[in-house]
Amino acid sequence: MLAWGTNKGVVLYVLLFIATNFVNKYVLSVLKFTYPTIFQGWQTLMGAIVLRLLSLTGKLEINSDIDRFTLLKWSPGLLSFVISIYSGSKALSVLPIPIFMSLLTVVDFIFHVTDLTISKKIPSAKKCGLLMFILLSSVMVSWTDPQFVETGYFWMAVHILSSGCYIIYSKVFKSCIEISELGRLYANYIYSFIVLAPCSYFLGDALAAREFPFLYFYKFYVGCALSGVFGVCLAVCAIQIKDSQLCLSMSLAQSSAWAKVAVSISSLPFFEMVPNVKNTIWVVACLTAATLCAEYIDESDDSKKKLDGNDIKLPSMMTTFESV
Repeated sequence: MLAWGTNKGVVLYVLLFIATNFVNKYVLSVLKFTYPTIFQGWQTLMGAIVLRLLSLTGKLEINSDIDRFTLLKWSPGLLSFVISIYSGSKALSVLPIPIFMSLLTVVDFIFHVTDLTISKKIPSAKKCGLLMFILLSSVMVSWTDPQFVETGYFWMAVHILSSGCYIIYSKVFKSCIEISELGRLYANYIYSFIVLAPCSYFLGDALAAREFPFLYFYKFYVGCALSGVFGVCLAVCAIQIKDSQLCLSMSLAQSSAWAKVAVSISSLPFFEMVPNVKNTIWVVACLTAATLCAEYIDESDDSKKKLDGNDIKLPSMMTTFESV
């Protein structure tokens, strides 16, 4: 039996995943604040501030004194992160959440393939079948989408590619990158804000945002604030689960797969979507394949963890989230 604290870690991750995507979707699609340099710049600034406060209060250990050479080695990751959050914001503003999550499973495909390649494991026929079906079903989701918008799928493709590059670089050059996961996250936020702040002027977002009809609407500012706080809490929660091997019954990949299912279902009553039968079938098939893939691939690792997992305790960071 798992300890209650362990279960709370999984539940917390899923709830933060839902909350983050709901708030982002509300600001981007309902309020139609489609200025990603400003929105993501604000999010990364909030993220850096929250991480710094948690570090100063002793809740997190973040080494912010990173030398230039170490930071230079992480520069491809920084660039991939900025492109990823920018393109993800553009895609989410157009695509319904279930469609967005279905296409996001391609990133899971890249994650699993990278893991198999690095470990030099020969995947079984079942693994290959699940991975190939993720690709097939994601293509069919876009093919059968009755609300197909070319720009949305273009930015989704950029988001998938940049996220994939981030994953591959992080894993392949893991031994060369002398920065902790939290240190990378903090560096990502600082770098993103530094890049996006001037870009908001040069790309015209800063000037165009002055005409935003809800500029003085309190829900807009609440949404922007919550998006930043939820986003950084979600990222830290994921790192805590990954680094401490918190989940005995669910790995981070499994938790992420189930979170995609949860947010897709729960979004239906709140956000507009015009599905048809074929599209719905492929969305369900895609999310199911990604969930089964995470469950099956991590099955052997989970069994190993259970041999000595009785003494794993809830990290202090999880209690920090409860008080935020």
